[in-house]
Amino acid sequence: KHIQRELGVTVIYVTHDQGEALTMSDRIAVMNHGRIAQLGTPEELYERPVDRFVADFIGETNLIALTLDRMDGAEAEASTLGGLRVRIPAPGAARRGEAVTVSIRPERVGIARAGAGGAGWHDGTVEEVIYLGELRKYRLRVGDVAIMAKEASRTGTAGFAEGERVAVGLRVADLGIVRASA
Repeated sequence: KHIQRELGVTVIYVTHDQGEALTMSDRIAVMNHGRIAQLGTPEELYERPVDRFVADFIGETNLIALTLDRMDGAEAEASTLGGLRVRIPAPGAARRGEAVTVSIRPERVGIARAGAGGAGWHDGTVEEVIYLGELRKYRLRVGDVAIMAKEASRTGTAGFAEGERVAVGLRVADLGIVRASA
């Protein structure tokens, strides 16, 4: 990337390696079925994917299918069939009863000891722990929804155990509305 800038040249680079695309690019075009699904900076694509394809293609994500229950200004309340109720960003023109999908990256999912948290925190259970050295990944169950969470491994910190009851944080600011893919 620094050589491109030093020489002042435009480079079009084609790759299927998302990590490589994120680190080497100023702007990325994500293609789906021969069409541009989203064009933007690496940060825009990762933080604010426009549809399910881009959300799932650029990094790991949780996609949660919800039904819109009510609008409340810049936020809305939505729920799953199993009764999980979540505050989400207002989904534009959507109306009560309509299906919406939200995306949240595993590293944005909060995880704490049971009983912690407040607004935006939900009771959950750790179903699986995956130790990756610098990270721990958790497969969590919150109501009828499976959610992946990641946290940095810390020396002297045991993390959470399979079967443990936990609090799971889903902050409105970390949830993004994504449309169905074309």
